[in-house]
Amino acid sequence: MKKNDLLDQFKEIVEQFPSNLAVSDDQRAISYSELNQNSNQIAYRLRACGACKGSRVGVLGKRSSWFIEGFMGILKLGAVYVPLDPNYPLDRLKYMISLSKIEFILAYDDAEPIINALKNHGISVKALLLNFNAGQTVHSDVFVHPPFFDKPCEDLSVKVEDDDTAVILFTSGSTGEPKGVELAYSGYINNFSNIQWRCCVNSCG
Repeated sequence: MKKNDLLDQFKEIVEQFPSNLAVSDDQRAISYSELNQNSNQIAYRLRACGACKGSRVGVLGKRSSWFIEGFMGILKLGAVYVPLDPNYPLDRLKYMISLSKIEFILAYDDAEPIINALKNHGISVKALLLNFNAGQTVHSDVFVHPPFFDKPCEDLSVKVEDDDTAVILFTSGSTGEPKGVELAYSGYINNFSNIQWRCCVNSCG
């Protein structure tokens, strides 16, 4: 693992500018220190659900501050990030989940109906819901992430190699069916500014 990879760059920024604004959206703004702590807790929660290095983790939801926390949490775990657009038809989501062999889905609480619909159509995944609203009905293998207080904040000790798969992105194929492209750490997330650009969330150092 190269010293200048994304996670090392991010760690250096957290140490140098812990109170600076990291990401913001129309509902919240979080510092680099908060982003680091929250993404670590998500990584620990995913691991408690059974995810590990190399696990395919879908992220279902609009791009927002929590989306970045989930993205970073997946990378800190050494897992594989697969973005899933909640506006896609259910059949398209089912196809993408099956093709990329997603085992876990990280989602915001408003995506819970989509999670249940997928499970009712035979998609077997474990789901972790962020900012879950109490009182909703979910399947037995849907895990709830409470407010960010119950998991450690320290970085996980996971060794990531340059040729490990980091991301699976889907593009529209010539036949109309989406095609998944696997991208390794060395080819995709070796620059922090690249991540900021792709996530389309306000950030500053």
